[in-house]
Amino acid sequence: MPLLEVKNLKKYFPGSRGVVHAVDDVTMSINEGETMGVVGESGCGKSTLGRTIIHLQPATDGQVLFEGRPDPPIPRPRETGNPRRSRRSAPRPGPLSPA
Repeated sequence: MPLLEVKNLKKYFPGSRGVVHAVDDVTMSINEGETMGVVGESGCGKSTLGRTIIHLQPATDGQVLFEGRPDPPIPRPRETGNPRRSRRSAPRPGPLSPA
């Protein structure tokens, strides 16, 4: 059984000229211990594919299975808080900072 299985995954966005097919009918599987790379030109949907697989964005259609189950492999963003907010750091005075 594959660790991660993606079946006919699609992610569409509304655009000014109609529907944008960011990810269209992707099917793949990754077994435990395997590594997969996704390559392509800028703007071809690599990041959208990754975000959709880990459920940061809802899929338009298709199925993502993790260990044979349709559960997300990581907690959803609303369960973990805002990741951008948690990365903020307070400015530290230093030689280049105004005192």
